[in-house]
Amino acid sequence: MASLCAVTLRHGGATGPIHLVGALRPAEPAAEPHERLTPTLSDDASLPVSARVRARIQRARHRFHANDNISAFLKPGELEALLDEVEEKMRGVLESLVIDTVSDHNTQDTAAASRRCT
Repeated sequence: MASLCAVTLRHGGATGPIHLVGALRPAEPAAEPHERLTPTLSDDASLPVSARVRARIQRARHRFHANDNISAFLKPGELEALLDEVEEKMRGVLESLVIDTVSDHNTQDTAAASRRCT
């Protein structure tokens, strides 16, 4: 479909309209930084389950913000694997915060409690 664009240019004090006629199409959207890092094999078992699911969502060009439902992108068994991954990472976060999760009754079972948030 041809479109008509009118552009006004200023050059050396002279102003005049220039009419451009031609087929115009929208520019391709630039890839988001996280899309450029998308793993190429979303089913590669050597990748963490979170990376595989993220790759599927990105390939489908869907949003995955904090409150978005990503269940349509999970394969059978991946929810349990994702919960295992989160529990392991939460243990690492607590250790990095130098918290005694063995003796501190406030943090005992905190990493595992992340599994109950589903």
